[in-house]
Amino acid sequence: MNNFTHCKTRSCGDCGTPIVEWNKSGYCKACRNRHRPLPPYDMAYAAGYRGRRQAEIARSNARQRAKRDGVPFEITADGIRNIPDGCQCCGKVMVRGGEWHEQPSLDKIVPQKGYVPGNTAWICRRCNQAKGNATLDELRLIVSYLEVSPSDC
Repeated sequence: MNNFTHCKTRSCGDCGTPIVEWNKSGYCKACRNRHRPLPPYDMAYAAGYRGRRQAEIARSNARQRAKRDGVPFEITADGIRNIPDGCQCCGKVMVRGGEWHEQPSLDKIVPQKGYVPGNTAWICRRCNQAKGNATLDELRLIVSYLEVSPSDC
């Protein structure tokens, strides 16, 4: 006994399970998923697409952070579109879609000024994370601490 007693039925083209007459594929749900042509997922294309949109995505994320943190956001898409190949802080090559520390990251040079023209730079995520929201004086204190602390710890 099938569940389609109120409808006209026919059989699935693969397994013979009863399906409703208006089913256009001719297969039941399980068989239809096997026969449906799925586009191949190309990782290289996806990485390239993300790379092409990286500045746009970074701008959108920056706008959300600026709103959350209450800092100005005045940069345009053209102002951050050209992502350099090297980090402007350490000079290492930045790789889009590479390891997390090699990826480009949009930095606010002086965090309190926000995302305004002249206050943003593309640096690698490792440098951006190390810098954080620290002031120049705080970073000098960290460097002086590291210079005098024993390196064998």
